[in-house]
Amino acid sequence: MSILNPTSWFASKKLTLDRVKLDDLKREKFKLENDIKLLEKEEEQVNKDRESREDEYRAAHTTGKESAKKAIIRKLQTLKIQTQGVESRIKTCYSIYQTTIGLIAVKENQAFYEKLGVGALVMKMDIDELQTFIQNATIEGELRSEKLAQLLGATDILTETDSASEAILISEWDAALLNKPSHHPIKMSADEDLAAAVHRAGAAAEHLNRIMKEKG
Repeated sequence: MSILNPTSWFASKKLTLDRVKLDDLKREKFKLENDIKLLEKEEEQVNKDRESREDEYRAAHTTGKESAKKAIIRKLQTLKIQTQGVESRIKTCYSIYQTTIGLIAVKENQAFYEKLGVGALVMKMDIDELQTFIQNATIEGELRSEKLAQLLGATDILTETDSASEAILISEWDAALLNKPSHHPIKMSADEDLAAAVHRAGAAAEHLNRIMKEKG
């Protein structure tokens, strides 16, 4: 059954991850992918219908057919409501799809969370509550296991794999930031150095002349 169906297992109250089989999650993911495709096709058709009605409205306006314009407006209003409905369903479906992907990742990476002492918490937490943690730990559409573990209270996050990843990140940031031009004043060219020196010499000479005149 579709995840958008109120009778779906996903909509059950007090459902925890340890009660959900990995295969069920993967099947739900597949169903959601199909739901999204169907909704996108529906959205495309509604948009085509709206564009067609808009063309009709322009034509009726050009020919001065006010009654036709009123009839077309009613159709456009209906299509507008349909568009909003489809967009809302797509947004909801995609949000649940992202959460399902996150739940699959957690389920497949259960040993990681157990090693950090939050495995039981992850498996026994209410799905709705866990969903919020997953959303907060998802960056650019990808669940970050370390971040989720930290949000759940794990403190000893740094593993050997993480150390290697951290070293890679440091090298990347070194290349990105340390090799950039600094925010200090840009060094002058040789011609600019000479011009500055001449200016300073001239200023010093003028100052000396003033002192000599005052003494004279």
